[in-house]
Amino acid sequence: MTPNRYTRPATRCRMPATLTLAVLAMLLLSGCNSDEDGDGRQTGPVHYELATGTRREYRVTTRMSVITQGRPGESDVSRNETMSRMTIVSPVVHHGQEYALERLENGVIPIGEPESILERNLREDDTGLFGSHWASSDPVSPDERRYAAYPLAPGEEWVFDENVPLLVRAIRREVLTVPAGEFEAWRIDHLPGPNTAFGNTYTEWYGTAGMIRSFGHLEVEQDTQPRSRRITEITWELADYDE
Repeated sequence: MTPNRYTRPATRCRMPATLTLAVLAMLLLSGCNSDEDGDGRQTGPVHYELATGTRREYRVTTRMSVITQGRPGESDVSRNETMSRMTIVSPVVHHGQEYALERLENGVIPIGEPESILERNLREDDTGLFGSHWASSDPVSPDERRYAAYPLAPGEEWVFDENVPLLVRAIRREVLTVPAGEFEAWRIDHLPGPNTAFGNTYTEWYGTAGMIRSFGHLEVEQDTQPRSRRITEITWELADYDE
């Protein structure tokens, strides 16, 4: 039986959280490929680690508030923090394609409870990072979402989900400071579609440690007098990871 490519870590040039510019320059000179094209644009893949046993923990912050027409500021402000965990649990094969099975234990429901567990299949190749929809049981659907299209470059756009043809756009590489440390990551914005409600946005940042941060802003009109909008903002930040 041919081993699945996700049964053990591949040898890659990785960027730890404490990497300085001087060390980065040494790595580039010693064999890591430059991520700039002939026009000097920042390009390159993410190299999302998919080896079995890779674990990522996230601090999830949810902030909710209400904005009422004719009234200054916000009301009913609440803030909640939980922890969630993503783990690459095993290699799998679906429809002849090799994947890594990633399990999410959601801290909104106590970690370990059956209702808190979701799974998806992930794979990465020279053309991008792909994954199935999160599901509460074996995610065997052949439909894939394209989280990143390689090579990434500022301004590049692609379809995130063929079933819901919304575009995403690579913005730039940024240096983020999160509870797990400092990471360089690609900012990827999900672009509003024709049916997207006003004010709704979603952004993800991906780096060698996986998803480093995500931020979603959701506004929902409420049938009240005077008119009001409930605003929900959810931020995921990498708190810890190991391979």
